[in-house]
Amino acid sequence: MDDALMPGAPLEAQGEDTANKDKNKSRRSAKPKVKVPLTHQLLKACLYSVGIYVFIGCVIMSPVYTMVVLRPDRGDYAQLYTLPKIINSPREEYFFPAKTGEKMHGWLFRTPKSDRVVIVHHGNAGNLIHRLFIAKHLIVSGASVFIYDYRGYGKSEGSTALTNLVPDGLDAYDFVRDKLKFSHIVNYGESIGSHIACTVSKERPCEGLILQSGICSLPAVAKDGPFFMKAFPDEIFPKPHLENTAIISDIKKPMLLVHGLKDTLVPWRHSEKLFALASEPKWFVKLPACGHNDVGDQDEVLFEKTLMEFMDSVKSGDFSKMGRQSTLSEGQKLGEQPAAASKTNESQKETNPPSAPEKK
Repeated sequence: MDDALMPGAPLEAQGEDTANKDKNKSRRSAKPKVKVPLTHQLLKACLYSVGIYVFIGCVIMSPVYTMVVLRPDRGDYAQLYTLPKIINSPREEYFFPAKTGEKMHGWLFRTPKSDRVVIVHHGNAGNLIHRLFIAKHLIVSGASVFIYDYRGYGKSEGSTALTNLVPDGLDAYDFVRDKLKFSHIVNYGESIGSHIACTVSKERPCEGLILQSGICSLPAVAKDGPFFMKAFPDEIFPKPHLENTAIISDIKKPMLLVHGLKDTLVPWRHSEKLFALASEPKWFVKLPACGHNDVGDQDEVLFEKTLMEFMDSVKSGDFSKMGRQSTLSEGQKLGEQPAAASKTNESQKETNPPSAPEKK
């Protein structure tokens, strides 16, 4: 009998022998690894990719899409909601009906001795409280300002929907014209509000149109985001697409486009494309220090001066002091001469931005 198996054998020897037996057993039972063919690996990867594609596509076509695009704020800003005036323009509060019966909320900042009003159609998030900076700069230009919330935003009744935006913009315009008795109207569109402003300017009389950080369309904005969004055709996105490229050439009114060169949410190339499609007279000002949400904070002097010159030109009908197209070239600093435009694009030649006004 093996000493290691004898009753008196040391425990270390018994353990050693057992380990050797287990090792030999595992060697006999071990099976060679099967190599998965490359075609099978590629097929598996394709199936995963298709699954992810279908999942994202289903999300785009679901109500989640609207929740991502439209982000209203109904917060209680008690102190701001009692704001008495901006500069010398007192605040007037109004609730006016949408065609569906819900009440929409708006503010009018009436500038003394001004018969001209700018209607502000704001972007996708927040509410009118977050656009007071726009009202301030427009008031400085000498106009009255009407700013309102779409249904589902701020104090406006109802729920948010992409299909509500244009009807709400038309209802706001009709209220300003018919009830507030303004006949000289300029539309101002911020971000996705640019489409509401464009549509209202196409379907209702106006004296001019201002687009801040305008979009080509919602699918175009999505495709400027994560790289994989480029794989989805426009048809998969819920309608309306808010497609400005389809209607902007039909607007035969003076048009000003402003866009931040540091905008990563809606790159400034959107406004460049809209500018190329727009009818004369038109101007495009690129704000070198601005992103998407800080227009009017960064480049404040340039922004305010541009609005003043445009509004003065709308009032007088003389656009000569705005130049052909007041723009800043990509990467150009304020005060530098822009690069000359090509001869084939002479009609859209870029010139110096408006000079900065003195601070008072």
